[in-house]
Amino acid sequence: MKTRICLVVLLLFVSALSTHVSGAQAATRYIGSCGTPSYETIQDGVDAALSGETVLVCPGTYTEVVVVDKAITLTGEGATIKPDDTTALLDQSVRRAAIYVTADEATVQGFEIDGTAGTVHYGVYVYNANDVTVAKNTIHDMTNEIADPVSDKAGVGILFFGWGQGIEGATIDRNTIYNTGRHGIFIGGEDSAGHWLLSSGVISRNTVFKSWQGPTDDAGGGIQINGARYCVVGNNNVHHTGQPTAGTFYPGIYLAGTVGGTVWGSNLHQNLYGLVVWVDPPFMVFGTSTPTQPTLAKNNLHGNNTKNLWTIP
Repeated sequence: MKTRICLVVLLLFVSALSTHVSGAQAATRYIGSCGTPSYETIQDGVDAALSGETVLVCPGTYTEVVVVDKAITLTGEGATIKPDDTTALLDQSVRRAAIYVTADEATVQGFEIDGTAGTVHYGVYVYNANDVTVAKNTIHDMTNEIADPVSDKAGVGILFFGWGQGIEGATIDRNTIYNTGRHGIFIGGEDSAGHWLLSSGVISRNTVFKSWQGPTDDAGGGIQINGARYCVVGNNNVHHTGQPTAGTFYPGIYLAGTVGGTVWGSNLHQNLYGLVVWVDPPFMVFGTSTPTQPTLAKNNLHGNNTKNLWTIP
């Protein structure tokens, strides 16, 4: 009897181990020829993936735009996404995002996103999604258009935007962003009355330069958060924001509406402004939170044209 019980337990263990190994093998899906199961396009792999899986994009250049609508890890290994003008317009069918994320807990990492083959308005656009990570990407040549005032919204390297909600738990880490019509990095959520809501996140170890290259009738930061609630902005290198674009308000880092948080260890130089913190602007909704200035520590502010540091109550 004991032998039979042990045999049953052993068979159950082997079955469970087989299922685990099979599941582990299926946990990564490959785009290209560097592994199996493989798919021809990035979107095919994303569509086939289950939440929690990884879609690994093999080296090469991919002329497509990608919608990430589930909690997966999308990883590029020597992969370049380079959309042309034949690819879909994903933002209200009028603006092109190379990678458009609509799922909580997704990760996008390791890509070059190249906007030189067509009009690409956003590198990575995260819409109404929380706890999303965007890391170790190189994003460049994002285009803004100002055919009318409503159109002056694009040209952003990494955009986290909430409509009717703030953004929670954003992580933007170790990206390089340059040559953008407007922001390099932006986080913010807006209500229908045009007021900004509180958001939270960590923006760290990014390099952003030559943002706000226009054309634009707007102004803002290379890195900007509208409604920064306990945000950590640290160890970023931001330079040449707004130059040589004509204008007067282009900070390296700009926080508009703050509840605590920290800005530390960043190197901000050759911008029109270095660091600007506006604690309590009239366009913010703070709810039950109290507007307070973040802690500013060990930032290297130098060579900025107008002011290195400007804090506004």
